[in-house]
Amino acid sequence: MKLFDNRKKLFVGTLIIALCGVMTGCTDDDTYTLGKWYKRSTFPGEARYEAASFCIGNIGYIYGGYNGVDRFNSLWSYDMQNNYWTPLADIPNGKARNGAVGFAINGKGYITGGYDGVNYLDETWEYDPESDTWIQVDDLPQGGLQDMLSFSLGNYGFVGTGYDGKNTQKYFYKFDATAPAGSQWEIDFSYPGEKRRGGLAFVIGDAAYVGFGQDNNTLQDDFYKFTLENGWEQLRDIANTSDDDYDDDYDMIRKNAVAFSIDELGYVVTGTSGSYRSDYWIYDPTTDLWRKQDERGKIDVTPFEGSSREHAVSFSNNQKGFVATGNSSSLALDDIYELKPYEYEED
Repeated sequence: MKLFDNRKKLFVGTLIIALCGVMTGCTDDDTYTLGKWYKRSTFPGEARYEAASFCIGNIGYIYGGYNGVDRFNSLWSYDMQNNYWTPLADIPNGKARNGAVGFAINGKGYITGGYDGVNYLDETWEYDPESDTWIQVDDLPQGGLQDMLSFSLGNYGFVGTGYDGKNTQKYFYKFDATAPAGSQWEIDFSYPGEKRRGGLAFVIGDAAYVGFGQDNNTLQDDFYKFTLENGWEQLRDIANTSDDDYDDDYDMIRKNAVAFSIDELGYVVTGTSGSYRSDYWIYDPTTDLWRKQDERGKIDVTPFEGSSREHAVSFSNNQKGFVATGNSSSLALDDIYELKPYEYEED
């Protein structure tokens, strides 16, 4: 039903364009792109990149990060509905870090891993938004990691891949907050994909989608689906590997990008593949295909309208998607943008 609603919205948007010449004096020479990026209230903390994020309801959270000189142990929340930021409690006696990851389950947020400038961290912390307090939970069981990817499904959090200071990794961990202390993490060696760091994940319905990133100076093009019921399933590569069933024309492989989902579609934006990327791609799980045009393949999507960047954070409540902070070369950034995917931008 949601996919039908999406198509209805796109049809309405197209109809509005058709009426534009009558209602606003537009001409046949006007051109449009799909999706509109809105700059929202600037992040009040110090500009940063390689922060971690998670989302609970309509609130997005940003923790930690690095500005090229200092690392941070601060937590901030962003109210998606009302467009404002709030400073929250630091992790008590926590180590300032970059390259950590976050996820949320059962109304609480979790931060794990990262790098403090000397050590790759394995500690995991639980945040309670009701009391604005942190407690330490079980450490990652095989040592510290940076540049992992993370997602949550059901009552579990998942983190995986990443870099341990010597090697890029490929295993995953499942976190169960209800398990007894000392047994909250379970190692999953079944992930069939390649090693990577700087990869990403997004969730649509009861499935997580995992890919992108880099290993051995090679950008990875494998792509996987994970469900609690069926485990891992390999999907079409995110590269130009067309067959008789489809013609992809893909140019999307990258590292250090971000992703979110809106209305049962996945969005991947920013990152780098030799140069900073400002394009974004839309993933439809019903077809296992990506696009950067409207559903008719005629109108291109609007590029990200902030500075091209990598190491940003993203969060979404499945109706709104946001991209914040990051870096462009050595410049740390403090802005935030929201994508309205069904609106049209006039060129």
